Amino acid sequence: LGAPISLADDSLVVSGELTGLNIADFIFGSADFEITLSTVAVDLPTPQPDIALASLLTVGLTDLDLTIGDLTGPHFSITGGSLALALLKPKTPAPGDTRSWLALKGAVSSASFDGVDNLTVEVINLSLEINRASGDVGGANAAMPLDWAVALEDDVTAAGVAIDFSGDLLRASGVIRINIFDLVSGVVGFGFEQQVVDVDVDGNGSVDLVGATLTTLGLRIIPDDGNAGNGAEGLFVGAGGIGFSITSGSLALAIVKPA
Repeated sequence: LGAPISLADDSLVVSGELTGLNIADFIFGSADFEITLSTVAVDLPTPQPDIALASLLTVGLTDLDLTIGDLTGPHFSITGGSLALALLKPKTPAPGDTRSWLALKGAVSSASFDGVDNLTVEVINLSLEINRASGDVGGANAAMPLDWAVALEDDVTAAGVAIDFSGDLLRASGVIRINIFDLVSGVVGFGFEQQVVDVDVDGNGSVDLVGATLTTLGLRIIPDDGNAGNGAEGLFVGAGGIGFSITSGSLALAIVKPA
């Protein structure tokens, strides 16, 4: 079920520069911004209590200088593109109501990947997707990520980007040129995600690493787009000109870093 939202008649627009930015402990850095603050009414699906007056904050981010992922581990560095951020929460919360919602969507025009030895990544294009909810009402009815595409009477947009997510998301994806240990190379589609996990390293049934960062990088073969500047899509496995080409399939890379 959706959560229809109708805009009230008040809004405030502010612009400037943000430093020390932290979005969902996944995106860090600085950017120019334009903020719009509006009051909305939220009709949530049962059993979620409706919100008669909620604050909807939209932020358009441009002139990006950002890091995606663990600052001391595997991460993307971004120096171009635009992002749309939306934050929603009750304007005057009822006692025990700690709910809030966050969504971020955007495209990046210049980025690099660092933090893994013997792994070289050149980013051809990159998109970001975050859709999160937090809090509950008196310890029950935990907030769920919104279905933004059907929840609003009007689109939520910032920096020319429309937010239209549904379901829980914390993901970066796109197309990259990759070289792994000078053995696997090519142009592929990818998905990059991070989450905090507990790890049983030796398989004895007890946790050895608490709060470790799990980074997953999924690679998939994509059709050749005919752009000679990008090179031929697909993977080559081998060295010294000896090896074989892969024209379909997928690979998954997982990295665990202690807290």
